[in-house]
Amino acid sequence: MVTQDKSRPWTTDTNTYFGLSTDEKPVEGVPNGSRFKEIDTKHLWLFDAANATWHDQGESGGSGGGGGEDDGDIATEDDIQDIKNNIWPD
Repeated sequence: MVTQDKSRPWTTDTNTYFGLSTDEKPVEGVPNGSRFKEIDTKHLWLFDAANATWHDQGESGGSGGGGGEDDGDIATEDDIQDIKNNIWPD
């Protein structure tokens, strides 16, 4: 079962979804740069609206304690550029 996080109403340009790795990830109406967090594997996925594709970012951190080696929540430069191109096209 996929659940959408609506706890941050100030973040209206992207969505965050939670579900199992076996769940089908939504693609229709999903804003570019949205996140899907797999609760059973801790994998984070970022949505590429131009290609209607989810990209696996690996395991996301869960400690929230800062200073660790985990960078699973960080998008690559290519991901960031893709998002910028879709949000702010030339």
